[in-house]
Amino acid sequence: MTPSRPHRAAVPALAAATVVAGLAVVPFLGAPAQAAPASLTTTYSCSTSFGTESADVKLSADFPSSVASGSTVAARSVGFSVTVPPRFVGYMRQFGVESVSGRGSKAAYRVGSTKHALRKVKLPKTAVPASGAMVLKGKGVASAFTAPAPGTYAVRVPSSFAATMKATTSSGDSSTIDLDCTLASGAPSKIGTLTVR
Repeated sequence: MTPSRPHRAAVPALAAATVVAGLAVVPFLGAPAQAAPASLTTTYSCSTSFGTESADVKLSADFPSSVASGSTVAARSVGFSVTVPPRFVGYMRQFGVESVSGRGSKAAYRVGSTKHALRKVKLPKTAVPASGAMVLKGKGVASAFTAPAPGTYAVRVPSSFAATMKATTSSGDSSTIDLDCTLASGAPSKIGTLTVR
């Protein structure tokens, strides 16, 4: 049985979820020594010309326990890894997709109410395996920022972002799909807390 059109949209939507993970695993990696792991499972809704798909994404990062007000938190290279379940990888194979790649844009994480850009978020070309799940790895850059006035600040994942996904088939053809993604209604956004002293 040929999958219905929404399943065709699932391929770029899942890749978009990977970009989301890359966007969110950013604040303060490698910053002050005292750090605590933080994680968040949330849901993004991504719209394409094929329709809208939802993706559950688990995000994780290491946060410093505190930073000094006025100090500079340097820009950091960040990485991410997401496992696409075998069922969806099967859809890719059924449509003849041999590899996927992508890039994200128009995204920012927040410290308190202040947004900080996430740049150069890319998912390199990744081959679709012959069987089983697919592990997608990518990287991006979290922009530097100056620590605000003393206080406690919520750190939140991007509320929205854009993504362009490229799928290449076994025949050598390729196509791109643009996505606009936003946090689903009621989905959590707080991944951690930053104390500024």
